Amino acid sequence: MDKEELRKEIQELADRFSSHQSEYESSDYLESQLRADFIDEMFRLLGWDFSNRANLSHLQREVLVEKGDTKGRPDYSFRVNGEDRFFVEAKASSKGTDKPEDIAAFRRRTFM
Repeated sequence: MDKEELRKEIQELADRFSSHQSEYESSDYLESQLRADFIDEMFRLLGWDFSNRANLSHLQREVLVEKGDTKGRPDYSFRVNGEDRFFVEAKASSKGTDKPEDIAAFRRRTFM
């Protein structure tokens, strides 16, 4: 997929969210569904191997879900050559992560 196709696909995800935003931000829309509907799909579009199509061992997989070399358990650990490179913590849209104290608590739990 070229850059323009990628941009279009990601824009479609954003548009899908925007078109039903009030539903997605309701307390009935769970984090697990948000992950399946949007986050997983966005990172797949960016080329991350969520389903282990490369048939790598568990220790070499590109994406680990709720497992990483941290004290906390981030929702996703993105790995290159078996080493964690970055983490993604998802929250239901109704909860958000915009409060500084929530972000600080995650950082302390994850990186200390």
